Amino acid sequence: MGGYALSSFARIHQRLVEENRRFVVGITGGYCAGKSRLAQWIVQEGARTQGTRGSSQAESSGQGGVSEEPILHIEVDHLGHQALEQQASRVEAALRGYLDPNNQGQLLDPRGGINRRALGGLVFSNPQALATLESITHPAMVELARKQISDYPGGLVLLNAAILFKMNLESLCDTVVWVDAPLLVRFFRALERDNLGIRQTWQRFMTQGRMKSQLPREQADIICVSNWGGTGGLRRAGRTLAKTLWNRIEA
Repeated sequence: MGGYALSSFARIHQRLVEENRRFVVGITGGYCAGKSRLAQWIVQEGARTQGTRGSSQAESSGQGGVSEEPILHIEVDHLGHQALEQQASRVEAALRGYLDPNNQGQLLDPRGGINRRALGGLVFSNPQALATLESITHPAMVELARKQISDYPGGLVLLNAAILFKMNLESLCDTVVWVDAPLLVRFFRALERDNLGIRQTWQRFMTQGRMKSQLPREQADIICVSNWGGTGGLRRAGRTLAKTLWNRIEA
């Protein structure tokens, strides 16, 4: 493979495409650890520096050797949005009893869909409401993820999920990446990203601590990377991950 430069993910992806096989990488970690940023960076690097299947094919396609199929990035949070839209009435009915009596209709927006901000405020402060919501949405989200993976012809798949283990999504993965960052770094990222107050932000940290269900090491192939943020942090995390993934694929 040569040196592990920024094109490493393109080479990994291209190798999988050529062999017509999928390799699913679960990406998880703490709240605001930088999971999505790392996944998006991997996708961008793969698209920008793809290897060739053959010079004649690359020239005739006019794509400069870029694989027809990009790296597949499945964001499980987005699947959750789909599940909520599909089952808005069921979710509202199931959670109605947890609401303040004066605000029974606040979970539905004017068009009958879920008001995600109101829903977040409820479930991040009420563990029972969270468990009820998850019992409805998680099975649907797992099936949506399974279908996207099975429909993908071949290449590198990134399955990005904050509670990957709790949803048993590691069963769909060949390996799992645990993204970590110092608590203060994650806290200030959350304040900036989510535009919530300090108290609400801390509540979310505490709730995700309850949601996280880390499996014993022997039950999952876990790669740990640290993401301090910024371009340098992403590159360091990416290089570490590329080396390890190449070894997994070669094994």
